[in-house]
Amino acid sequence: MKYSNTISLLLSLVILSIPIQAQAAEQIDFTNPLVAGFLHPPKAAKPSIYWLWLNGYVNRDYLEKELKQFSEKGIGGLCIFDMGARGDKKTAPPPGPAFMSDEFLENIAYALKLAGKFNFDVQLAACSSWDLGGSWVQPHHASMGLYHTEIRVKGPAVYDKVLPFPELPPEAPRAPDGKPAFFKNIAVLAIPETKRQPAHEFIFKLPRTDIHQINHVILYNTKSDNPKRYGELHPAGTTGGVHLFAKDFSVAVSTDRIEEQSFKEILRDTLKPNTKPQRFNFAPVGARYVRLRIYNGYNPDFDVVQLAEFEVYTTGGRNIVASKEIDRVNDSAYIIRFNSQRSSGNKWCAANLHDGKKSGADGSWASAGLPPLVIEDCSKIVDLMERINPEGNLKWKIPPGEWTIMRFVCANTGERLKVPSPNSDGLATDHFSHEATRVFIQYLIDRLKQKLGDLRPTALKQLYLPSYEVKGATWTSDFIEQFMKYRHYDMTTPYLPALAGCLIENEDVTSRFLYDYQKMLGDLLVDAYYRTASETAKRANLGIEAEAGGPGPPVHQVPVDALKALGAIDEMRGEFWPWRPDRSQIWGKGNRLCRPHLWSPTGTHGGLYRFSPLAGWSF
Repeated sequence: MKYSNTISLLLSLVILSIPIQAQAAEQIDFTNPLVAGFLHPPKAAKPSIYWLWLNGYVNRDYLEKELKQFSEKGIGGLCIFDMGARGDKKTAPPPGPAFMSDEFLENIAYALKLAGKFNFDVQLAACSSWDLGGSWVQPHHASMGLYHTEIRVKGPAVYDKVLPFPELPPEAPRAPDGKPAFFKNIAVLAIPETKRQPAHEFIFKLPRTDIHQINHVILYNTKSDNPKRYGELHPAGTTGGVHLFAKDFSVAVSTDRIEEQSFKEILRDTLKPNTKPQRFNFAPVGARYVRLRIYNGYNPDFDVVQLAEFEVYTTGGRNIVASKEIDRVNDSAYIIRFNSQRSSGNKWCAANLHDGKKSGADGSWASAGLPPLVIEDCSKIVDLMERINPEGNLKWKIPPGEWTIMRFVCANTGERLKVPSPNSDGLATDHFSHEATRVFIQYLIDRLKQKLGDLRPTALKQLYLPSYEVKGATWTSDFIEQFMKYRHYDMTTPYLPALAGCLIENEDVTSRFLYDYQKMLGDLLVDAYYRTASETAKRANLGIEAEAGGPGPPVHQVPVDALKALGAIDEMRGEFWPWRPDRSQIWGKGNRLCRPHLWSPTGTHGGLYRFSPLAGWSF
């Protein structure tokens, strides 16, 4: 009975309120443009949505019904986005035609015809998934990195040999003879052996801006990838079973800055030559940054040293230096400086030090050799570029003394499309190359025109570029020339070794160059990628819509002025990630528009972070 009385009372209140609501409705002036626009918004005010063609599959029998429903629900625009289906394969659609193939273009033409019928504006994603790339991208237009090797020589002597070639990522495209499909010698420098940095160094920024209380660390040594060479007993009996294990190390903390004087050493100890977890306790101390230094290894016959994992624990028992590979729920730590790594890919790189993996090439770090040089007198660097032939053979009369010869090579990273439809995989483009971007966009336009003719009468209005999410090393074949154009000085001598972790004169000089280098990466990405794409598309009466500029560090290593990137395109799109780790760190400070729903100008901005492809310096 109690429930019946309650329902009767509610019904009475609703009935009594009807005349009041009706009276309010009568006062609305439906001729008012603001009211009319709200009730029947123009197309420019309607949301535009991703229209995913999963696996490239299109069911033509259903398209008109789907577009009709979109129109009835108030959608004003569509972004055709070809990509691979993720999740349960049993529920995924079958593979469709390859992106930009003849059959794919037939589907595009049919979809555009229907879109015109329902008065939709259409954007077409410029590739299958992201980043920009496709099956037709050739190695000389594909994503590139800067790689280096170094050898130590002693004079006086005559050197007439092929210099060692840098280790490239396994994914880098190869020619039929096994050589890199594309490479270019960038520089060969000889540097007097005078002084080296004291250790291999890594600086971790702990999550957020908190001061964390820490009280112990755990380190893991790792077996080498060639135990027969490094791990077995040598005739002299000096390296029995020690692989390339790290030996002496130290840990220091800072609560404010990352300059040398800001760190306080809290631990200096020695690892045992095994792969078991090794714990080191200390009195609780506050830290915002943690610095790890590896001074040497157990194997005296080799300059290389390796380590699998470095963990730092709070007094509450949390590994506070864990990367997002370990902990995707909480904000994660990331490495903002390191001065040596064997590879800039995903094997033996610095990022493996806090990824949770305790062994293997894809879970361990290895040095590139001895700790990098300190180059106090840059005038003594010898440029040997004119003495090396295209095959890498160097002829040089070595002056007296000990020297380090550094060879820098530009080559492909092997970066590919992230989630392409099954028949659409291909290399990612060199986003720092005006030519690579122009050729790619023009290819799309030419293919569309072959099927559609003049694009102006069609519903297609823009090509869409997703956010920049290329990983790995960053470079382009004319980077040295572009740097001179943008920064008005030559980066080759003496500054190029800074990208391999060397200290040029002092920390201040080095950091200022690396600031210029990172600023250069951001500016060149805007001009060579976004601006060039927009200029090329405009000649075909198309615009460029893009999530321009992001996400950036710490997710991806190129810092971009987001406002400058957005200003280089025609229509802006953004995104945000609720509860995403590091959301306060990335481009836009977590203030981006939601990717699946809207396009519109944003008020976001980007910060400047500092990373380098070989050494990983950051400030």
